[in-house]
Amino acid sequence: MADKKNLHAQVKLMVSATEDRKGPTFGKGAATLLHGIEENGSLNKTAKNLHMAYSKAWSMIKKVEEGLGFQLIERYGARGSKLTEDGEEFLKLYDVYDKKVEEFKEEGIQYTIRQIDEYRAMGVNGIHLYALNKWKDVSRIIDESGLCTLI
Repeated sequence: MADKKNLHAQVKLMVSATEDRKGPTFGKGAATLLHGIEENGSLNKTAKNLHMAYSKAWSMIKKVEEGLGFQLIERYGARGSKLTEDGEEFLKLYDVYDKKVEEFKEEGIQYTIRQIDEYRAMGVNGIHLYALNKWKDVSRIIDESGLCTLI
């Protein structure tokens, strides 16, 4: 069993085409692959840039396509790959909603910093910062709020 102190909550966008959400999902990994294909014109080159085996990248794309029910990329063998029209539209829509998730996270961080500032302004000398965030985010909150010690 994992140590409870090492558990972290995450806010992220995952898209599934099944009601039970148990099938393949489209998330950051698949989006990164599709953006790489847009940039490089090649799934193989994208996989290499991400230090990922081509077979794994291809398997991820195929599983997501099967789960979504439509083709995301067209392969041209040695001549590379490109996004289908559906793939381009889907990736744009995913990016819009993923940006909203990131903005929501940022608003939460800014809210936490404002709360710390208010407590300190009221003379609260000790603040216990309990956070279910990634350490990078917690560290940022500590730095931007002026807290010096995390106990």
